[in-house]
Amino acid sequence: MDKKVRKIRENSFGLLLKKISLRIEKELERRLAKSGLSVKTFGIVMLLLEEEGLTQKELGTRTEVPGYSTTRVLDSLEKQGLIQRRPHPTSRRANLIYLTEKGQELRGQLPMMIQGVNDDFLAACNQDERKMLQGALAKILEQNPLD
Repeated sequence: MDKKVRKIRENSFGLLLKKISLRIEKELERRLAKSGLSVKTFGIVMLLLEEEGLTQKELGTRTEVPGYSTTRVLDSLEKQGLIQRRPHPTSRRANLIYLTEKGQELRGQLPMMIQGVNDDFLAACNQDERKMLQGALAKILEQNPLD
């Protein structure tokens, strides 16, 4: 066994992020199940809680989800009665996406649920470490945009 290779692999930034991401996703999926949402759908709902009247393309861009996947997510949310599509005033091909009354009801629980997952996963870090970690990750994302 090559201990040097093992140490490099186990301390790989990408591997650590992937493991953390998978664990967060699993816990988030468990908590979201109570509200009928999934990891795939909650990002769109959170964005709409922040700002409604966005097009499908805008939602896909902001959540970094491909167009075909965004369509499926919106179809699912519409079927659940959480969103509605309204005609765009200047484009015949685009729709504006709004939360329904049922979707708006998630405002009281969804942000707190997400904050709870964040707090649980960052519990080992003090406030300074949290700020430093979040700042470092934001800097890495900024320097490595999607194509």
